[in-house]
Amino acid sequence: MSEQAIQTAGQARLERGYRRILACYPRSFQRENEEEILAVLLDTAAEGQVRVGLAEVADLIRGALRMRLWPAAARPRAVRAAVTLMLAGAAAEVAVVFTMIVTAGRFKAAVAARDPPAAHAVAVHLGIDLAAAPVVIGIWLWLAWANGRGQDWARTGPG
Repeated sequence: MSEQAIQTAGQARLERGYRRILACYPRSFQRENEEEILAVLLDTAAEGQVRVGLAEVADLIRGALRMRLWPAAARPRAVRAAVTLMLAGAAAEVAVVFTMIVTAGRFKAAVAARDPPAAHAVAVHLGIDLAAAPVVIGIWLWLAWANGRGQDWARTGPG
């Protein structure tokens, strides 16, 4: 067997080894990144290397475990920040609802004492706000979930 044939067989064996380890990563990550990662791994392999090194195996498996156990960590920082802000928006809306429930009686009484005809309008307005709040909270949570999963439609907006 010629020297070139031996090198080609060794390269193919090394590639198979890398592909087996990359199979540990989530499928979506594999679809988007496997070929690029494989190319980098093969380009940085030592001259004549035919097996994946133990340190490389450990590093690649650690990365796969991190992506499987903590999928949010695999997202870009801007996406994680957006999801965090959306969850904060939902939490803020819950705080608003709680505040409205706690203070509604006193607020309606104060309005009724100063302007009795406006008391009905205040009651209707508070009722609409309290009815719409679960929808707003649901939208915040839904968008956070979708952005966390990498759904492009959840990032579209004006501008």
